[in-house]
Amino acid sequence: MAEPVDSMRHPFLEALAKGWQPHTHVRGPLVVAVSGGGDSVALLRGLHQLLAEQTPPSGQRLVVAHARHDLRVGHPGDPAAADADFAQRLADELGLPCVERFLGVREAVAGGEGLEAAARRLRYAFLREAAEETGARLVVTAHTADDQAETVLHRLLRGTGLAGMAGIAPARSLVEGIAVVRPLLAVSAGMARDYLRVLGQEWREDATNRDVQYSRNFLRHQILPQLTGSAYPAARESLLRLASHATATHDTQRAACEALLAAYAHSDGQGQVFLRVDPLSTWPTALLADVLAHLWRQQAWPLRDMTSRHYANLAGMCERHAESSTARFDLPGGIRAEVVESGHLRIGPSGIKPLPDPPPRP
Repeated sequence: MAEPVDSMRHPFLEALAKGWQPHTHVRGPLVVAVSGGGDSVALLRGLHQLLAEQTPPSGQRLVVAHARHDLRVGHPGDPAAADADFAQRLADELGLPCVERFLGVREAVAGGEGLEAAARRLRYAFLREAAEETGARLVVTAHTADDQAETVLHRLLRGTGLAGMAGIAPARSLVEGIAVVRPLLAVSAGMARDYLRVLGQEWREDATNRDVQYSRNFLRHQILPQLTGSAYPAARESLLRLASHATATHDTQRAACEALLAAYAHSDGQGQVFLRVDPLSTWPTALLADVLAHLWRQQAWPLRDMTSRHYANLAGMCERHAESSTARFDLPGGIRAEVVESGHLRIGPSGIKPLPDPPPRP
């Protein structure tokens, strides 16, 4: 498949190179998630071209990972099998290894999760396993600026907080030693497909991506086009700016929480954390609730059933400690919080016998 001599000047490659720059130091295999759609095919072709042109060679090697699921049962022509064949042929043409896995999404739906959530869970489990099997430290996915805008709108409509408005993170830990990275978050899907047209590269279209019974497709094909085609032509760009501002604010908030916990919290070494109540009682309730939520994540305490109401109640315990010196609060996940006589809020697993007094501060 011949490529035009001037394809390096395509803005897609320039944008991809900018998004990939933070990861150029990572050596060894790179697992690239390739569904066969335009975004992932452009990601694979673009990375392959960028790495081939590096002098000296980067030491990075691409591994194609294709997840084949059962969400298109009944569609004519077995499109899942055709997508898998396409991914394998593309990998062969580029001289790359290909890892394929069938995902039984319909049987894997657990609890109250929907098909979309189950598919996402299984897909990331497969990508993690592919990275472990190939020795890759990075899994690369083709989330674009369009996906980012849809994600922010989706979360806003579901009532998200500041962290949710930040949208899709450009990188996150998958498991220890393996990260998911998304170098196309500043690139539009239209630019990716234009790059493929310049190359003469085909891609596959998944018919289920137009099924508006799925919430993301409903936003993509009905809500956002109505917004951008009427009174809000810059709706996508506005959502992307919101994600950027929310990310910066959330990062600042996280740094503040870490600094406040370092100053006013200490552990007894047995799983119990003590917070000095007197200085906490003067903080704004919202900030104190954020600090407590950060403490939960820091200590890896169960988060599943914790809500904003729980953190607000804990903040209230700190604010009212003077009139409620023996307050106790049992929380989801077997965590207990209580104000002790020494003027501390003691928090930790209820099954652990706490020390009578908080340990001295270092």
